[in-house]
Amino acid sequence: MKHRFATAMLFNKSRDFWAEVRKMTGKSAVTSTTVDGVSEPDKIAELFASKYQTLYSSVAYSTSDMDRNKHCIHTRIANISTRENSSFCISAEEIGMCISMLKLHKNDGGTGLNTNHFNYANADLHFHVAFFIFYCVSRQSS
Repeated sequence: MKHRFATAMLFNKSRDFWAEVRKMTGKSAVTSTTVDGVSEPDKIAELFASKYQTLYSSVAYSTSDMDRNKHCIHTRIANISTRENSSFCISAEEIGMCISMLKLHKNDGGTGLNTNHFNYANADLHFHVAFFIFYCVSRQSS
């Protein structure tokens, strides 16, 4: 039975692995009532939030590296905006492509801004962001 299941999963990629496992076992997953010794839902949520925050902020970065990146970006913008035609344009479509590459469910910290706000916003946002960037760049070059 297990060999037949493995073969079927290998050769039929459209099958849902976990749905097939549930069919075989005939059981649904039971939700745990205790996590790390905590059993109250509010306390479990606090524990999860704390562990997630620790994990999320565990990627170290160097302030000097960030400053170097900022300088590089400002230099590139200055170089682009001082070309012969002095026109610098980022299209709304390019903004949309960039926004679509954002990972979902990422928060900025404490203000409540989330990448989902950008990903699920309508296309008007892309035009406003493109205009804002154009304005910032054009003000820097004048």
